[in-house]
Amino acid sequence: MEEKKRKGDEETPPPNVLKEQFDGVEKLYKKLEKTLDGFYKTSGLSSSKVSEYLDNSNNFNDSEWKIVQSRRKYFQDILSEQLDPEFRKKEELKKRKKKKRKLRGRDLGRKRKWLEMD
Repeated sequence: MEEKKRKGDEETPPPNVLKEQFDGVEKLYKKLEKTLDGFYKTSGLSSSKVSEYLDNSNNFNDSEWKIVQSRRKYFQDILSEQLDPEFRKKEELKKRKKKKRKLRGRDLGRKRKWLEMD
């Protein structure tokens, strides 16, 4: 008889494997940080200025904007694959809720009890 797997039942890798993985991620992070720092120094821009620039569609023509958005989605997908599945589910739910909020119109039922003023 098969048992249902519960949260936390997954087999965790040995500590030495986890340490190797963590060290590899840390090394990549430091390399990325160093590269970005060099970019910011040579360009004279801060990370917030670069972020503002990339978030504004007026700075790009249509084809460039599509490329920027596709690369952003690509990197977000890579990151979400590496994250905990539970975290990914929560993030997807947040996105869906935001979309639902944007699509809702005003509730016209509230106006029924208005009094006419002459």
